[in-house]
Amino acid sequence: MTDASTSDHEIRIYFNELDSYLKNELELLGFIVAELMRNSTPVTDRSIISSITYKLETETKEETLLSYRKILAFLIGNNVSR
Repeated sequence: MTDASTSDHEIRIYFNELDSYLKNELELLGFIVAELMRNSTPVTDRSIISSITYKLETETKEETLLSYRKILAFLIGNNVSR
């Protein structure tokens, strides 16, 4: 399995195991991926992390910030173990 397909698989597994209260993170991740694709930016862990980092600097709603932090922690946690 390639790194990209491994990441995709890990993300799918993670979100399939979520309780309903975490669906907001899935939606946010979907919006981030769609935004990257609209901008013709390759969808990689690095581009997603960069996008989330920017959003953390500009977002004002605490609930949304928490969701971005959860996604970021998941992505960084998976990258550390590689």
